[in-house]
Formats: sequence, structure tokens, C-alpha cells
Amino acid sequence: MEDALIMDTQPNNVIPSKETIATFPPFQNIAPENIVVINSIQQCEALREELEQISVFGLDTESKPTFKVGEVSTGTHLVQLATLEKAYLFQMNAAIWDFLKPIFANRDQIKVGFGLKNDAHLFRKRGIELNSVIEL
Repeated sequence: MEDALIMDTQPNNVIPSKETIATFPPFQNIAPENIVVINSIQQCEALREELEQISVFGLDTESKPTFKVGEVSTGTHLVQLATLEKAYLFQMNAAIWDFLKPIFANRDQIKVGFGLKNDAHLFRKRGIELNSVIEL
């Protein structure tokens, strides 16, 4: 999977200064009506065509925390795929994992996020390949 991660290793890329960042326009939050919570395969199917048209997703995952020493996480419980205009929050179950599998594997749909190497490892445990990833 290491070779599937796209890393930005260009030496010319310089992190902008705080002063430069301050000149950037503020991010406009996603409107609440554009945040979609998905917990059924029927909702997934209704969004299939829309999701297949997206070329770049922001990707984030969440798991329920563990509180005891030696306690093992039961896995990813929420997957967020987002564009600049819309966020899709998937409350994970077996059918939704199966639905998202082609999106995660699709080399023509870029997934961008933080800490995705760990997500890729967890996805592989489920038999899901995470391709076209940009690790920020």
C-alpha cells in the first residue's frame, strides 16, 4: 500500500508564513443543509450517481474511543467524505462498507486527508484497498 500513497515531496514547496496565511480568504463553512448523515444502504444508493461524479474527496474517519488498557478498538465507525460544498457522514455498517469499497479503491477519485496511512491499514484489514491518497 505504501506505493499507493501519493506524497508531495517536491523541495520547492514551502509552508506559507502566518502572515501569508492571514491574507487568505476565510473558509466558508459548509451549510448545514449540505451535510448529509447516511446510515442506510438506501441512502447510499440514492447518492451513488452524485458520489461517482466527484473527483476529489476530503477523507476522515472516526472510531469510538477505548478507555481501558488492552481494550481493542472495534474499528472505524464513521467515515466522512467531503467536497468544498458538501459533506457526507457515513455511519458504518457492513452494507455501507461494501458500498464505499469501489470509491476507496477508485484510482480516478483522489482522497485527501491527515493520518490516512493508518486508515489504509485498517481498511486493508477489511479487504478494502485505499488508492489515490494524498496525505497532508
